[in-house]
This record gives sequence, structure tokens and C-alpha cells, in this order.
Amino acid sequence: MTPKEAFEQLGYYLIGNCGGLTYAKKDGLGNQEVIRFNDIYKLVYIYWETINPADDKVLPYKSMLNVNIHLAINKQMKELGWI
Repeated sequence: MTPKEAFEQLGYYLIGNCGGLTYAKKDGLGNQEVIRFNDIYKLVYIYWETINPADDKVLPYKSMLNVNIHLAINKQMKELGWI
């Protein structure tokens, strides 16, 4: 299974590849959890943001990683050649 398939199985979808891959998962309340892979610094950002264009802000929600998300992130980092 590819990293993209692993993320899709967990409900995430690929939303971009500008400066690094970005996956998102909507919560049904107008927000989304974002997992962004920064190619320049080899960092993974995980955060919540509103998907309302009028707000355009990062939300102060915490993200929790379960083993399956951790494995998907690890697979993606291997595919990118980071580890």
C-alpha cells in the first residue's frame, strides 16, 4: 500500500504538493485537520484550520496521532527519502 492509499484509508485526501505534500481530513463542521510535509526543512506539520474562506485561520485544536496515522506518516517520509 502506498502512503497516499494509507492516508486515504484513514479519511485523508491529498490537497496539494506546493513545497511538500499536504493531506487533509474534514470534520463536517467546516474545519479540517491538515498534515503537511515540508520538503525544504523535512518537517511534518499537523494542525487544524477552518475551511471557511472568510475566516482563513489556524484553529487551536490538538491533534492526536494513533498508530495508523503514525505508520502512514512514516511511509510517506520513507517515500520522500527523509528516512
